[in-house]
Formats: sequence, structure tokens, C-alpha cells
Amino acid sequence: MRTPRLQRGVIYGPVDSRRLGRSLGINLLPTGYKLCAFDCIYCQYGRIKALTAKAEEEPFPTVELVLRKVREALRQVPNLNYVTFSGNEEPTLHPHFGEVVKGVIHLWDKIRLEVKTAILSNTALVWKEEVREALAKLDLRIMKLDAGDPLTWRAINRPAPSLDFERVVAGLK
Repeated sequence: MRTPRLQRGVIYGPVDSRRLGRSLGINLLPTGYKLCAFDCIYCQYGRIKALTAKAEEEPFPTVELVLRKVREALRQVPNLNYVTFSGNEEPTLHPHFGEVVKGVIHLWDKIRLEVKTAILSNTALVWKEEVREALAKLDLRIMKLDAGDPLTWRAINRPAPSLDFERVVAGLK
């Protein structure tokens, strides 16, 4: 089985999905390597290159670039059901995730768009208040929790050392 390539830009798709219909993807992470707070044993992108729960120093796309790319894509891609934050692993790692979400929603208000917003998240940073506030603004939050106990969670998700299972569960609640 071949490992799929990482998304090469901020926008990808549209992707036809059973869950989301016709969805345009937003990748908020670097495009040259895999960066995530987990190194899950089943990850479609293979082993992690940069395991971290603090990614402020990484080369993320700017908020302005993301909003410009979303605006351009919306002009070119008709009949969307969702715009989905996913991409090259965990979108909430972006240091300005809340600003991006706010900006995308502002675009909707500005152009009266009927497209819904979604996220595919591994929940690694759901314990952070600012992440939960941004997530609450989205129409659909698809959040995963692969295990019901810390030992199994560590075995399956292989999280960054600073992450704590109980904090993640509390954030999900």
C-alpha cells in the first residue's frame, strides 16, 4: 500500500464524501512534511516527521493567505455542501486557528454563502479554551477519540509527550 501524498497547498478538492457531500478542503498545515500532535499507528500519511503539540514556530500559511485562497476557490468551485478544515493532519495546530475560522465565517456573512463549515479533528488540542471557542463556531465538528483509556490511547495515537488523555476527554465533554 502506498502512502498518499500530503496536500500541496491551502485548498484542495472538492472531495466527494458520504458524510459531507461535496466538500472543499482547507489545509492549515505545512505542505513539505507531516506535522501532528499524534503519530497514529494507522495514519494514511505514514510516520510523523514533526511530533508536537506546540507548533507556533512552524511555517504555517498566514491567515491572509488562507482567506484569499478560500475566497478564490469559492469563485471557481460551484455547488459545495461544506468547506472542511482538515488537510495534512490536525488543523487546530495552526497558531491562529481561531482567526482563520472567524475570517472564513465572515466571508460567508459577506457573500451570503449557504455552504456549511466542518472540521475533521484528532482532538489533540481540544483541551485548550481558545480551540474550543473556535470549534463552537463551526457547523459540524467531527472529532475522534480512538480509545477509552490512557494506555490504549498512547499505544494507538502515540501522542506528543505533553498531551494528557484526561485533559483531552475533559475538553471533548
